[in-house]
Amino acid sequence: MADTDNLRILIAIDPPDHVRLRRLLSRPFTPRSIGLHEGWMRTVCEERFATLLAANSQGVADWVRDFTWPFPVLVIGELMGIPASMRDDFKRWSDDLIGIFVGGPNLSDKKADSMLEMVGFFGEIIDRRRSQPRGDLVSMLIGKTEADEQPLTADELVMFCVLLLVAGNETTTNLLSNVMKVLAQDPATLRTMRDEPSLIPGAVEEALRYESPVQAVPRGTTCSTQLGNARLPEGTIVLAYVGAANRDERHYEDPDHFDLHRNPTDHLGFGSGIHLCLGAPLARLEAHIALETLARQVADVEITAPPVPTGGLLLRGASSMPVQMELV
Repeated sequence: MADTDNLRILIAIDPPDHVRLRRLLSRPFTPRSIGLHEGWMRTVCEERFATLLAANSQGVADWVRDFTWPFPVLVIGELMGIPASMRDDFKRWSDDLIGIFVGGPNLSDKKADSMLEMVGFFGEIIDRRRSQPRGDLVSMLIGKTEADEQPLTADELVMFCVLLLVAGNETTTNLLSNVMKVLAQDPATLRTMRDEPSLIPGAVEEALRYESPVQAVPRGTTCSTQLGNARLPEGTIVLAYVGAANRDERHYEDPDHFDLHRNPTDHLGFGSGIHLCLGAPLARLEAHIALETLARQVADVEITAPPVPTGGLLLRGASSMPVQMELV
């Protein structure tokens, strides 16, 4: 099992360690590499959408429960070579870890147990792939780094698997939940996406700007820093509200309006600089496929009960969103 005292996460370390980890981990996450998986991802999407439509025919559809959380979890599982039967465990681990992240350092026994269970599971998977490599992402990361001067350690691989599991499904789930709120309020946007599917990639970018799945990012100053009129001593915790920056009227015209034609490629929905989200190409492709599938099959949608929002200040999305859809 990985040594939990030595676990470090990519999004929370600085150069030079960050440079090394980012270089080794980024290889399978280029847009081109992710694009190679589009075929089977579309199949997974269609299967999950069929489940959503079956629930819709019964009047009990939930956009989150039936589609937006199972779809990215199944994609991540397939990429990592982990069976779909682990889906519920993945969701439970992800929710508990998000609870730790949002709720602060005080761990409940349940969340601590989930963390240990998840770390132990991925440690076993990594050991297994070292002796019996497969064509999955974990095997690729192990194999790709064997010849490096400083290959990824078991602990680093474990922590990346944890990050990939949580960030890889939470972001997409929240993104698609936020989009659905827009489409339910403005049916014309859904019709335009159906008539002009070439606008869908831009719709994904506008959704990331308009309702960023990650609203704020905590950071710590490593030295005394001047920020505006304030002097921040070393060790100060700063909460950077990227969601607010994405609504800055000095940068975006009419920022509180969802504009399908805006295509804001400079938004901060995936962060910026050296900590730009490694999984952004995956989230973009998943969202593109999902919205394309939705627009092709659904003429109109109504949110039939108030969505249950995700907790905390850092994330924006829904954990439940009952819907009724009218099919094309």
